[in-house]
Amino acid sequence: MKKNLNRISYRGYIASRPFMGERVAQHVQNIVIVDYARRRELQYLLSATEYAIPGSFMMLEKLLKELEDLKGVICYSLFMLPEKPSERKLIYNFMIDAGATMHFAVEGLILESEKDIVKLESIWLMRSILPYCPQELREWR
Repeated sequence: MKKNLNRISYRGYIASRPFMGERVAQHVQNIVIVDYARRRELQYLLSATEYAIPGSFMMLEKLLKELEDLKGVICYSLFMLPEKPSERKLIYNFMIDAGATMHFAVEGLILESEKDIVKLESIWLMRSILPYCPQELREWR
């Protein structure tokens, strides 16, 4: 991908459907993203809202196509990404190859390089096994 050296802005990415059993109003997701960008002095553009269709990532794919003109994407949450690890890794690699960053506002995490993938996937693994933990452990959450 040709890199545009004048890339300075980030687009937000929010959900219109539940993800990982969580549901958050769209305006609340935008408030979190705007605050995240402000605190980190990131130039924020409007958010793209994913369609409510289960398993749809059309808006995320559209954002990936816009990366030539963006510095990156600010997602409301890491857990908005596809549940299949192979699909997430395609997104991670696409972002890195584009020289862009992906921020996850709720978790305060950033995908910048290959080493970040291990950390992000470890968090996914922990979150995915949480429902199978004994009740005493789930109360710590």
